[in-house]
Amino acid sequence: MRDALASALQGEPDLVVAGLASNGQQAFQSYLALQPDVVIMDLMMPVRDGVSATADILEHDADARILVLTSAVGDERIVQALAAGAQGFLLKDAERELILEGVRRVAGGELFLPPESAGKLVRALQQGGNSTAAGALPSPLLSPRQLDVLSLAAGGLSDAQIAGRLVLSESTVRVHFHHIIEKLGVTDRAGAIAWYEQSRSGPA
Repeated sequence: MRDALASALQGEPDLVVAGLASNGQQAFQSYLALQPDVVIMDLMMPVRDGVSATADILEHDADARILVLTSAVGDERIVQALAAGAQGFLLKDAERELILEGVRRVAGGELFLPPESAGKLVRALQQGGNSTAAGALPSPLLSPRQLDVLSLAAGGLSDAQIAGRLVLSESTVRVHFHHIIEKLGVTDRAGAIAWYEQSRSGPA
């Protein structure tokens, strides 16, 4: 599968395959060493699965762009990976042109959910009943770390205090807020905090 993906990407003038990994731990270590623009992350890997590796990469670098790879739309790990901060997903049998589109769009900062697969994902979640996946998809896809940052800000903490509490740098906290504001579609920090407080209080 790795070789097939590498072959699909090679030869494109704007794309270079920076490295390959055979398990989630190697994927995390390779990201630290290579700092690629986009990671294509298989969700099912030995040693450490793709969800865990995705979360760890984004914990280390909030700007990381990750496109997850799965064999089935109904795999609840897709939801877990998106909730952790992945920017999209592809099926393993995707056509080459769709793979290239996904990589380029994620590299450009966009979310990528293939239209025909996105609909199937929603239906799978709706049919999942009490599946953990059914309740795991936050509307704007904030990652657990982004929710941590937002909840502390809503509690009145400054960036410096949030950084100290979460053992992050202040610049990383600011990057998290940049992504939070983008995902929520609000204009500033106050708008994000207002969204958070409203979401906690539930519908009127």
